[in-house]
Amino acid sequence: MSKHKVRILHNLARSGGTLISKCLGCMPDILLLSEIHPVAAQLFPQANNPLVQAFRWHGIITPEDLGAKDLTFVEAIRLIENKCAGKGKQLLLRDWAYFDFVGFPFIESPSHKLLLAEMLADDFEVVRLALVRHPIDQWLSMIETFPVLKSVPVELYLAGYWEYSQQIQSCGFVRYEDFTRDPVGQMEVICHRFQLEFDRDFMARWQEYDKITGDTDRAISRGAGLNKIVFLPRRPCEDSLLQRFRSNKIYVKALELLGYEDA
Repeated sequence: MSKHKVRILHNLARSGGTLISKCLGCMPDILLLSEIHPVAAQLFPQANNPLVQAFRWHGIITPEDLGAKDLTFVEAIRLIENKCAGKGKQLLLRDWAYFDFVGFPFIESPSHKLLLAEMLADDFEVVRLALVRHPIDQWLSMIETFPVLKSVPVELYLAGYWEYSQQIQSCGFVRYEDFTRDPVGQMEVICHRFQLEFDRDFMARWQEYDKITGDTDRAISRGAGLNKIVFLPRRPCEDSLLQRFRSNKIYVKALELLGYEDA
């Protein structure tokens, strides 16, 4: 008996996950759940529980379903997917892989495994795709958006970035920078990888899509303030920080693996 299909978009913090999820979520055949992860469901049950999102945002499950206390995480995803199948919707889960590869301040020792995909693999046909961003640009965005992360050593961040970069090789990835330069072309690639119907009209609708987590305040996020998809130059970066990255062998290996230059 064939397994039902679930799609997972892997992404680390500040790598374009919110923007690209809005572009996907506004397509009529897709039902998107945002920043879904078994750890997130426990830590933030009102925001990142898949049942709560499926009920409040999409109305795809009943209040009785929402109140079921004995459902495991996998059983909750199975219930939602069954409801989606009955309405001709394709279920897409935006992962919260930050817990797996950095974790601070929520997890002391991240697993360096894509836990969401591992948990669902036995019960579903899991179709996966990952997002990446240049490690320096991602780091600068992270510490500006979440100042608490300034206490995270760059070396710890790079260790997680490297592990993530290796593990996503099996599913393929899209670079955030490529998407901002050619959103229509890259979205067509993303839909093809996910085996989803591409809807070119997403460009007229993504800004209004609000069934999402992580939609950062415009005063913090440069892209949110623009209300359009454009490539943005790097934030100011101190020479000492640049040298800290460049002297790290993991940084060099990650650039090569993901096709980035030391720019």
